[in-house]
Amino acid sequence: QTCALPILRRTGPVFRHMGFRFFTERRWAPPKEIYGALALIWGTTFTAVIALLLAVPISIGIALFVTQVAPERVRRPIVYLLDLLAVIPSVVFGMWGVLVLARHIKGLYGWLYRTFDGWPVLGSIFGKPQTRSFLTAAIILAIMVTPIITSLAREVFETTPASEKEAALALGATKWEVIRGAVFPHSKGRSEEHT
Repeated sequence: QTCALPILRRTGPVFRHMGFRFFTERRWAPPKEIYGALALIWGTTFTAVIALLLAVPISIGIALFVTQVAPERVRRPIVYLLDLLAVIPSVVFGMWGVLVLARHIKGLYGWLYRTFDGWPVLGSIFGKPQTRSFLTAAIILAIMVTPIITSLAREVFETTPASEKEAALALGATKWEVIRGAVFPHSKGRSEEHT
């Protein structure tokens, strides 16, 4: 709370000059004293949504594999690796993404453009250079948040009592049926308790 006060004080002149237009103006031109955050807000939101669409299914799949399927000798190294990746600073992921990943992903964008060229919506999305930068940022962000989401999902899945899983297996359920019938319902209840 005390850290936010100096930031709010320093942003005061912008809000006095621009008012609510600060959130609706697209241009950012300091020489003309125009400060619009709409493009920045939209870009951040667009990138975050794409990153979550990529990261959440992958993270849940990894968490299910680690908690329900993988043997102990495989589980431990994966958990250690995920915990290690979760503490890497975001600036390191960003630098790696810009210097390494962005160069190697150009071929993927070319393939996407050639594949979806002429399609009504996808052709325009994958053909625009600014969309490519959004997708690159979203992929980097997805890689960054996947270990954290996986760790949280893993902890929730591990709260499922062994007796419930064993009861389902005793009734002849497959691994997937145990996950669907015991792990998911129990995990959903646990996540609702925390919110």
